[in-house]
Amino acid sequence: MDVALQLVLGAVVGYVFGMLPTGMIVGRALGVDLTKVGSGRTGATNALRTLGVKWAAVVAVGDLLKGVVPVLLVGWLTLGAPWWGAPTWGQVAAASFAVLGHTFSPLIGFRGGRGIVTGGGGLLALCWPGFVVALVCGAVAIWLTRYVSLGSLVGTVVAGAMVIGLALAGAAPAPFYLYGTALPAFIILAHRDNIQRLLSGTERKLSAGRRKAPPPTSPHCDGEGS
Repeated sequence: MDVALQLVLGAVVGYVFGMLPTGMIVGRALGVDLTKVGSGRTGATNALRTLGVKWAAVVAVGDLLKGVVPVLLVGWLTLGAPWWGAPTWGQVAAASFAVLGHTFSPLIGFRGGRGIVTGGGGLLALCWPGFVVALVCGAVAIWLTRYVSLGSLVGTVVAGAMVIGLALAGAAPAPFYLYGTALPAFIILAHRDNIQRLLSGTERKLSAGRRKAPPPTSPHCDGEGS
């Protein structure tokens, strides 16, 4: 299959999986509309603050699979091998468009999360060492600062650097050059309001317990990294 067809296939498969609003589905099952509470995002962080640890874990697993499954499926369709190997342009497109679908889901009015967990799922399927290193670095940043958004940004930058480094060293294929730059840039851009609050010292820290959150007076009032 030529590169153009791979890109189209990867984009379609990735977006279709990515647009499935895991957080919205779980929230609605519990009688909560995540777009109307907390940050208004449907990712795992808002689910944690609104629904609690158990249901946030369900949302996180669902969002992770939205990144993993399309990469493996496109790998099977283009290579005949769904597991890890030398990723194709189609698999990179699948991972990238899964994040786009998660962030702008047409099923919930082109809203969603910020792509961290779904992007992590794509990275896990494409390059598991990069995923592990980024996960550890992001988790340490959250543990030290209690800022989920900062940990998300740290993990994103580390993941991008790892992917580009592997490509430069000849240990990863050419598609990784694009994947290591375009996707981190998109996720960082999606966190621009968090970055502004971090710089001004007004970003919300992660708390241990579940809170009951009424509809916010303004959207995106909380830190949200997923």
